[in-house]
Amino acid sequence: MDRKSNTRCLQFIEISRSGSWLEQIRYRYDSFWANRLESIMIIPMNIFLFLTGVRLIRSGALAPDEKGKAIRGTMLRWGLGLGLPLNLLIFVPGSLFAIPVRYVFAPVLSLGYMLL
Repeated sequence: MDRKSNTRCLQFIEISRSGSWLEQIRYRYDSFWANRLESIMIIPMNIFLFLTGVRLIRSGALAPDEKGKAIRGTMLRWGLGLGLPLNLLIFVPGSLFAIPVRYVFAPVLSLGYMLL
């Protein structure tokens, strides 16, 4: 979390704990878009993940034949081999990788265990 987000989070906690009802309403009004930014940001990501699923279906990844098994094996190696180490970056102090882990590396990891 960056300093600005951390300050906003602490401000929200303080207002929730000891602020009046009107102060809470004002805080939510003043930071309306900041509080909804994540919801807006994930729309393109969800579209991309949906289209990735369509591509996997069309390529035969779910087929019970040898081609499907080969695709699933490749996905397992790439997804776990690349996604697992990248997701472990969440433990780097300072939350430097919080956003990439959540929105980039987690979908890569999901390809690894999606079709097990």
